[in-house]
Amino acid sequence: MIVGNKLDSIEMRKVERASAELFAKQNTCLFHESSAITGEGVREVFEEMAFSIFKDGDRIFDRPKTNCYFALALTVIMCAVAIIWFV
Repeated sequence: MIVGNKLDSIEMRKVERASAELFAKQNTCLFHESSAITGEGVREVFEEMAFSIFKDGDRIFDRPKTNCYFALALTVIMCAVAIIWFV
């Protein structure tokens, strides 16, 4: 997953969105943008990450799915909740 940060400061971009999306596509990655200041997109990033771990964990970690994937996905979600709470 590739995450573009500073969504709230588009004028300070170093990489255009289209270039980042193309890079992500060429490298078979998901692409999201977010802002830690406003919280925009942060929840979606963590939700997508947790879903990907749970859905594709056996491929990512090269072992069969276990409850560990569920626990890891749940941990990511809890971190997202904590971050959103403090943003």
